[in-house]
Amino acid sequence: MHMMSPRVSIGLPVYNGENYLALAIESLLAQTFGDFELIISDNASTDATEEIARGYTAGDRRVRYVRQPVNRGAGWNFSETFRLAQGKYFKWAAHDDLCAPSFLDRCVERLDRDPALVLCFSRAAVIDQAGNRVEEEQPNDPHELNFQGVSPASEARRIELCASARPHDRYLGVLVYSQRCYEVFGVIRSSAMRRTGLHRPYSGGEKVFLAELSLLGRFAEIDEPLFYSRWHDERFSSNASSVAQALHMNPAAPRRFAWPRQVRSTCGYFSIIGGAPLRPAERCLCLAMFGRYLLQAGKWGRVLREAVPGSGTTVRLPSKRGGRLLGHGCLTSLPK
Repeated sequence: MHMMSPRVSIGLPVYNGENYLALAIESLLAQTFGDFELIISDNASTDATEEIARGYTAGDRRVRYVRQPVNRGAGWNFSETFRLAQGKYFKWAAHDDLCAPSFLDRCVERLDRDPALVLCFSRAAVIDQAGNRVEEEQPNDPHELNFQGVSPASEARRIELCASARPHDRYLGVLVYSQRCYEVFGVIRSSAMRRTGLHRPYSGGEKVFLAELSLLGRFAEIDEPLFYSRWHDERFSSNASSVAQALHMNPAAPRRFAWPRQVRSTCGYFSIIGGAPLRPAERCLCLAMFGRYLLQAGKWGRVLREAVPGSGTTVRLPSKRGGRLLGHGCLTSLPK
């Protein structure tokens, strides 16, 4: 255990993550910034997750493993890792994602340099289940998300708005322009996180958290892909129905009906405006941005599609693939 609190706490919530957990842990332990604790909160896994995690606690004092007696859902578990944290900064990690060795170093340096920042993240790239880099459909596109329907112009606008000194700009940047929410896996100022409701216990709760955080301070992006998101066949959120996703986030949710994700999230986006420390004029501007979000073309069509029982979104990776980024023993250029 640390005699003093670590500068960074990393929270890794997991449930039945034996497939990629070891690689995720290794990518975090390989960070060039070493003053951190890694908190693994296991939601009562039934596979080899516990054995894998305990193996790392025996070899590195920075790793702490906590096994929950029952599965309380992914939303609760995300928030629980923060409640267990001690660091000045905090980062969430997923069991199937990876980070480059310099990820923490680069993000902490930016947060140390600018006290007005509440979140620093990097560009994201995508890998498949074998660890192969998935290239964007347009090779000259500097961003890695074009094949997911996120245009370069939209990405640039998101980064510009979230870096603004004006809360309503940042709020709009999250609501309208943040599509995949990879920012939630950046490094966050813990003092700002304590002023939020953390990860809500429903699908889309991470974006409500980001919107709430945006009302407290600026975001910054490292213009280099140091975070890698693994898209694979077992990626739960990609292929499940609305009811299954709701139960994944909160096992106490109704089993026959689930409000569409957009409805729950939209209520969350509205409620955080009233609780944020905003001047009256700024609060009115945030309400105007919320109205703009509601008027997005196509939004309510997606809500209706989500309401259809059994409807899910199937992940389709493009055919273009890059070279292999990493293997079990190569942690010099890692992804999420």
